[in-house]
Formats: sequence, structure tokens, C-alpha cells
Amino acid sequence: MAFGVLVALIGVGSVVQHGPSPSWNPVAHDPPLLGTLALVAADAVADLTGRRLRTWWWLAPTLLGVVLAAVSVPASTAAQVVAAGAAVAASAARAWRRPAVRRRTVAALVLLAVGGTAGTLTRPGWPLCDADGALGVTLPGHAVWHVLAATALWVLAPTLGTRPAPARSS
Repeated sequence: MAFGVLVALIGVGSVVQHGPSPSWNPVAHDPPLLGTLALVAADAVADLTGRRLRTWWWLAPTLLGVVLAAVSVPASTAAQVVAAGAAVAASAARAWRRPAVRRRTVAALVLLAVGGTAGTLTRPGWPLCDADGALGVTLPGHAVWHVLAATALWVLAPTLGTRPAPARSS
């Protein structure tokens, strides 16, 4: 349930940031993203170590994200990068060790890679940016990133909270 709430809050924060964009938009946008990344990483680590997922493993970074977003957007962004790296690394390790989650995890990682590439290549100064409209079309790379990242979270969601079946004793 926490994952669903965090993902919904990412959507709300993105609308606030990319829509009216008030001065406080980082506080609406960044913490749920940091929390979602922390939750994904914590769930994978709990699975890999055979431990129970603890709420504070993802809630503490989420609350820290509120403070960072209010005080320093660069620090908030850096925390998100660290959490994203941890989420990707832990999820990849989990997929390697647990075939039951491999297909969904790899699909989610591919969606993120494609979305991230589209978002990056269409930024100002990058090859697919058409700031002057010379191509006659504006490539909505950041919007593609949002759609593919949301799809990746949807694909990954059923893997969260899963654990291997206990070994049967003979």
C-alpha cells in the first residue's frame, strides 16, 4: 500500500512541478520520489538478506527528502541519484538471484533505460533537442521519461514484498 501511495504522490508532485511550479514545488515533487526509490531498494535488500522489510528503511529517507527539498534542491537531487543507484543495483542483484522476479525486474529496468535515454537526448544541447523547431516537431523526451518510468513502476509493483518459498524439508 505504501508503494501505491508514494507513486500517486509522485504523480501529484510532478503535476505541481511541471504545472503551476510554485516556489515550494521541490517539497511536493522530490520526497515521494526519494521514498519510492528507497522502498524499492529496501525491499530488494530485505529479500536478498532474508530479513523482514522495516518501514523505517524507506520512511526515514522519505522524511529526510522533505528537509532536503526545502533546504537544498541540489542535495535533494543528489539523494535521489544515490537512492536510484541503490534501487537499480539491489533490484538487479535480486533479479539475478531470484528467477521469479527476473522478467518483471529486467522489463522495468529496460523501460527506465529507454525513458532515461529519451529524456536525456531531448534536453537542450543534446542531439534530439529541437529548440528552434527545425525538424518541425518537438520531441517530448521528458514526457516520455515520465510515462516510461510510471510504466516501469507498474511492471515492478508485483515483485515488491515477494519472498522465496521456504525450503521443504524431507
